[in-house]
Amino acid sequence: VDLPLRLLMPKAADGTVLVTGASGFLASWIVKSLLDDGYKVRGTVRSTKDPKKVKHLMDLPGAAERLELFEAELLTEGAFDAAASGCTGVFHCASPFIVGTVEDPDAQLLKPAEHGTLNVLRSASKAGTVKRVVVTSSTAACGMTRDMGPGYVFSGKDWGDAEKLREYKAWYPVSKILAERAAWDFVKDGKQSFDVATVCPTLIVGPLLQPVVNTSSELVLQYLDGSKDTYPNDSMSFVDVRDSAKAHVLAYEAVKGDRYLCIATSVPWKDFLDLLRGICPDAKIPSTCPKKNPDDPDPKPTPFSCKELEDLGLTFRGLEEQLKDMVASMKEKGFL
Repeated sequence: VDLPLRLLMPKAADGTVLVTGASGFLASWIVKSLLDDGYKVRGTVRSTKDPKKVKHLMDLPGAAERLELFEAELLTEGAFDAAASGCTGVFHCASPFIVGTVEDPDAQLLKPAEHGTLNVLRSASKAGTVKRVVVTSSTAACGMTRDMGPGYVFSGKDWGDAEKLREYKAWYPVSKILAERAAWDFVKDGKQSFDVATVCPTLIVGPLLQPVVNTSSELVLQYLDGSKDTYPNDSMSFVDVRDSAKAHVLAYEAVKGDRYLCIATSVPWKDFLDLLRGICPDAKIPSTCPKKNPDDPDPKPTPFSCKELEDLGLTFRGLEEQLKDMVASMKEKGFL
């Protein structure tokens, strides 16, 4: 007997879900993951007429039948109303990621992150059908640069100190803390139709679906194209974009809304560059690391636990696979 396809789909794939900032590096993979799982998907982009924003999405398997794109500006009041109307879930991924100097932190980062999140939540609230909103946060909101003493293991329970970070002008972490706190505060009185889950990925690497280089890919690319001649005496954590996307879907399908740290591995920069060197032996990868003084200890990986995601069934790809697939996709797209 040929069963209707709908009966073979997981129950969770009933209904329509919205992904904001759908053309981004992570959001594109969330759209792909949802389509692969049988969901009907709506995505918001700044312009539905820009092929760089939409072509790679409409080319995804299942997109012709089950993907609809809407235009929305993050800070325009009500911009997400139409897209959220009738949806059972929302994945809010649209938020600026800037590394380096920020001329106007309020306009460039803080306002888009916090007010943009509230704008999306208000649209979800107006819809009345939404059961859960999954917000993309970041390890930057978890205060993982703090020294908590030997043996401390970071988890989804950790938060950064926004006031201290303001003093250091660490605007990106401040923006992620403000946006995430705003999301949790929005639902704390229990009066919304939905609850919230947040996923806190670290630096996201892996293959690109979109045709332009995004900020986190640029961070890797600059160690391959000769634009960096030294590397930091520090460790760094990484996660594959495909695993981070899957984490968002699992967070949506889980029994309750939770806060999930999303990290595959933490390694010293030297180990990361050694792996890149093995994958791209001809690349101009830096081999010098300026230490402030020669007696500085070698960096140690940051201990962390992603037990909550592993309990939902997520297994993380290793760093070598993440980087191999990333380099292959960068070559295919002509960035390398």
